[in-house]
Amino acid sequence: MADDNEKVVAEFEKGATEIVRASIKAYKRKTNIDLRIYYMDEQSGEWRPTKKGVYLPTDYMPELKRAIEALEAGLKEMESQE
Repeated sequence: MADDNEKVVAEFEKGATEIVRASIKAYKRKTNIDLRIYYMDEQSGEWRPTKKGVYLPTDYMPELKRAIEALEAGLKEMESQE
């Protein structure tokens, strides 16, 4: 569950018991991007974060966007070669 300092902007299933969550978090007066894998805690029934993820200041958003675009281009290139 997101707290008051977190805005979840997207999430998708990674498997039956995991999701990937993209969120914006405020911490110590700075805004950060968090892309993280969450698992379902069977006892509480809530999604809990794992250590698997990327946490970056929003200053890195342009570089992150370029990296995702490069991944898309690389995937298209690989798929066209199959």
